[in-house]
Amino acid sequence: NIKADFYLMYLQDKPSCNPDDYVFTVPPQAQNFSYEQDLTEDHTPGVLTFESAGEIIPAGAHLHGWEGGKQINLYINDELYKEHTTSLVEGKKYTWESEKGPVSISINKGDVISIEAVYSNPHEQPVIGAMGMYGFFFAPNNAD
Repeated sequence: NIKADFYLMYLQDKPSCNPDDYVFTVPPQAQNFSYEQDLTEDHTPGVLTFESAGEIIPAGAHLHGWEGGKQINLYINDELYKEHTTSLVEGKKYTWESEKGPVSISINKGDVISIEAVYSNPHEQPVIGAMGMYGFFFAPNNAD
């Protein structure tokens, strides 16, 4: 048996404990608008520093493709590790899926991961309620 803890990272305009508020705004007529948390602030939900070494196992990204969401970028120690894109499911009019599933990402004690959401909004009005999330299980090494 592997002991693993679940983590949910998310991006938001303003701090809130309500999951309905895990959102941000995409400005009007924005192309490839990038949204990430301020990495210099402590306790932001889109940034995580690991207190022990281990491995990220199942993981998945979530964003709103129907609102112009293109991808969630995962950074490890400020370097782009993976782009999780979203796409319209073939044969479905309104169903979008992002990549998810088993992974194996080795983590060292002190590593910092962060996420960034990329959206486009061709409309005259802002997109209110855009989401950018990354959920994963982390199995710490027993040696720590």
